[in-house]
Amino acid sequence: MPSAVKKLNNLPKHSYRFWQVPVSALKRRLPTFDEKGEKNVTPEGELVMRKTFFSDLKLIGEVFSFSKTKEDPGAVCERSYTDFETRLGCARSTVGKSMKACTEAGLIKQTKHFHKKAEYCCEGFAKDEFHITIEQYLTELEFYIPRENRSRKLNPFEVVIISDFATYSNMPGAKGVEYTVQEMHKKFGASTKTVRKTLKNLVSAGFASCRQTIHGCRGDVRLHFNVNADVLKLMKHEWRENRRAQTERRRAEEARKEQIRAADEKAKRERYYDVLRQQAEDRAQQYRDYAERDGEFREIQRALASLGFKQAEAEYKGLRDILDDLQRQETELKARKAKALARLRIKEEDLSPKYRCPKCKDKGFLLNGIMCDCYDPPGGDP
Repeated sequence: MPSAVKKLNNLPKHSYRFWQVPVSALKRRLPTFDEKGEKNVTPEGELVMRKTFFSDLKLIGEVFSFSKTKEDPGAVCERSYTDFETRLGCARSTVGKSMKACTEAGLIKQTKHFHKKAEYCCEGFAKDEFHITIEQYLTELEFYIPRENRSRKLNPFEVVIISDFATYSNMPGAKGVEYTVQEMHKKFGASTKTVRKTLKNLVSAGFASCRQTIHGCRGDVRLHFNVNADVLKLMKHEWRENRRAQTERRRAEEARKEQIRAADEKAKRERYYDVLRQQAEDRAQQYRDYAERDGEFREIQRALASLGFKQAEAEYKGLRDILDDLQRQETELKARKAKALARLRIKEEDLSPKYRCPKCKDKGFLLNGIMCDCYDPPGGDP
């Protein structure tokens, strides 16, 4: 009879971050580098290879999770080294070493861009390759290990083992998972002693239960493990929902950037027309100020201004004779004004702003609200 799974404390209520690591990545070997960044070679000229570290697996899983999704086959992982450092919980130097080893081994392809973050995708794995899901909380939280009578974080091998068990147990129709110690030794590359110790710790902590006795069993005996139901529940990610949410966030971010770009373009356009309009108005004001210095012109302008009010009053009251007399006075004043302007060498149109575009009068928009086609700033703002 299978032993009951112990209650596992300190589990989070939800799990959102995880890494999908291809199974073949557990056996891959990566090149090593010296202090100058060159590959280490033996005296015979062969490359010195090493096992994949846990930081390598997390990096591969971060990229693989994005680049091998069925919902978005063309998706790529856009990250900066700072993003990798935060999401993987590794030092920047560790991220750099893992990235260099994975790219040199052909597991990850890096595409750099000048204007945005670099893009990463996995090319060293099959599209339909099976992967295990490593939950991020397994690497961050502390769990009580009764065998050691202390609370501590799980070591990388323990995280990989429980992630492997839980991934296979979460498959449709699965009733636990079966392994022999020798099979785990070959699959994960750890000694049988380390495998037994890890299994005992995980069973003791309540991550899984085993029907057989782990201590003292032969290496070819099949051990049946049942994973804690709470752990399996946390692993049931709605990947499609996550991808849809990410797509919506990306679209919202693109829409926000488009709004910012449109607002910047609008502000630039308004500055352009403000400058043109101000230049035209300043030029006309200079001519008006120069003309106002002449006493005769100033007197004529005041007379024309007062005459306008008298004409409006006479027209309102219907005083036709007075209105005709006021019109004759206006004609005489305008003739005197033209002579005064000619004497000052000023044209009548110089007193009004001369806009560069007569259609929109340097406002950028026509009367019907359509943007004018005169917008053409040479090399930016004028």
